[in-house]
Amino acid sequence: MSKADTFEELFGNEARIDWLFDELIAVLDRVESQEQRLKALEATPPPEGELLGVMDLCQVLSVSRGKLLRLRKRRDFPRPIMQGKYPRWSRPQINHWLETSETRRNQHG
Repeated sequence: MSKADTFEELFGNEARIDWLFDELIAVLDRVESQEQRLKALEATPPPEGELLGVMDLCQVLSVSRGKLLRLRKRRDFPRPIMQGKYPRWSRPQINHWLETSETRRNQHG
């Protein structure tokens, strides 16, 4: 049995192969489109008053996830609101924390 015979057994005739190829291209296009939408969402800062997830909060604070974990251990850092198992932070509380921590830094530094 040749490779060509095995290929035809797996995928059928030429029309079937063309259809499979078209389907593959369509799936790849959808994946690329979703990746572009995700990149656009990541580049868009969340609006005021919104609950921020971990990645949004990291973006707002310009910190890594590791730094965020260290910040969460601080007594003055806002406590998250749990949505199921996912922590969320109130944007106004984070803004207030940023303002007060900046004020404390200026007074002591």
